[in-house]
Amino acid sequence: LDESAFTDQRLFGEADLLWRLTSSELQKQQLCDQLAYAAGMSSPLEQRIGVSLKQQRLKLARNTARFLPRIGLQASFDFQNELSETGGFEEEPSSWSIGTRFELPLFLGGSRFKERQGLRAGLGELEYLRDDTHLQVAADIRVGLRRLLNLATNFPPAVRSAELAETYLELLFDQYAGGRQTLLEMLDALQNDREAGLKAVNTQLDYFEAAAELLHEIGWRASENNRTPDQELLTRLSEIRQSGN
Repeated sequence: LDESAFTDQRLFGEADLLWRLTSSELQKQQLCDQLAYAAGMSSPLEQRIGVSLKQQRLKLARNTARFLPRIGLQASFDFQNELSETGGFEEEPSSWSIGTRFELPLFLGGSRFKERQGLRAGLGELEYLRDDTHLQVAADIRVGLRRLLNLATNFPPAVRSAELAETYLELLFDQYAGGRQTLLEMLDALQNDREAGLKAVNTQLDYFEAAAELLHEIGWRASENNRTPDQELLTRLSEIRQSGN
C-alpha cells in the first residue's frame, strides 16, 4: 500500500511537470520539434539518408564542374647573358611573358548530360525521402506525446475516484454491519470500488507503456540507473527544457 501511494505521488509529480512543459500550444509544438530533432540525430535511417545526400551532392558537383569553362593563367620571367667574341661582356635585357588560357567544352550532351540528369533525379528522391521520413517521425512523436499527456491528465482523477470508491465502500460496510444498509447496496458499492481501482491501474499501465513507446520512438535508451521509462523520459525532457536546446 505504501509503495502504491509512493508511485501515485510520483506520477502526480510527473503529470504536473508534463503540464508545465506543454502548458501552451506553442510550448507543445516547440517540444515536439525538439524531440523530432533528437529522433533524427539518433535515427540510423535518417543518418544513412543524410550520408547518401552528401555523396549525391558531391557526385552532382563533380559532374557539373565538367560543363563549366576553365580559365588558366601563365606567367614566365627570363634572364639571359653571354660573352661577346671580342672579350667584352654584353647583357641581354630581361623578358616577361604572361598569358591566359580559356577552355570551353564544345559538346555538352551525351553521357555526361544524362549522368547529370540522373544525379539530379536521385538527389530529388533522396531529399523527398529525407523530408518524408522526418515528417513521419515528427507525426509519430506528436501522437505519442499527446497520448502521454492525455494519460497523465487522466491518471490523477482516476486515482482519486478509486480512493473515494474505497472510502465509500468502507463506510457502507460499517453501515451494513450495523444493519443500516442492504446487501444489494453493499454489492453495488463493492462493484464500483473494483471498477474504479481497475481503471486507475489500467491508466497507470497505459501511461508507462506510452512513456516507453515515446522513449523508443525518439531513440533514447532506458537508463542504467534503475529508472523506469517514464522517469527516464521526464529526466530527458527536463534537461531539454533547462538547456533550451
